[in-house]
Amino acid sequence: MRDKDVAQTPGAVAQHLDPRVLRTRKRVVHAVARLLAERGIAGVTMERVASEAGVARSTLYRYWDGPDALVAEMVDAFVDIPDVPDSGDLRRDLVNLLGGMAEQLQSESTWAQVLPSVIAAARVEPEIRRRADRQASTRVDALRAVLDRATERHQLDTHVDLDVVLDQLIGPLYYRSLVRELDTDRGWVQDHVAAVLHAQSPSLRPA
Repeated sequence: MRDKDVAQTPGAVAQHLDPRVLRTRKRVVHAVARLLAERGIAGVTMERVASEAGVARSTLYRYWDGPDALVAEMVDAFVDIPDVPDSGDLRRDLVNLLGGMAEQLQSESTWAQVLPSVIAAARVEPEIRRRADRQASTRVDALRAVLDRATERHQLDTHVDLDVVLDQLIGPLYYRSLVRELDTDRGWVQDHVAAVLHAQSPSLRPA
């Protein structure tokens, strides 16, 4: 698991200012992610996480009451709140944001490796669902803010359904990355954004 995959947003234990606690959290988050990627949700047990992280089980139970709480903590570690770009160019701003999502979903990224297990766990565990929704919503909210601003500036037709635009932008990215396991490099993102905008507002023709 790469350090840059993990956001700096503190999770449940970060309220403690003791650096030793934060270092423990980091080791635990990395351990949970490795187990999820290698074994799936059933492979995340308190015993395995303790062994993988090199901490005592009593330390885990001090901050987390079970495997579901550990997975929720790991999901929190991936919450990354992006800045909302405002270059004045709608297409460029969307490419920047969607490109960040594409990087998270690259096959070698930790988030892409654990996401199928997180989705499965979120179906049955409300707290994991809440954290996963928060993780997903940060970039979606940023995309919506860019689209809202574009509507106010008449860069998008006022009749355009922004929920549909968001689905058209995000859905193919996840399908291409996670289902078909195809490349979503910068060039693909640029072409994809241009095609979606042209479909909604023909005046926004691809360059």
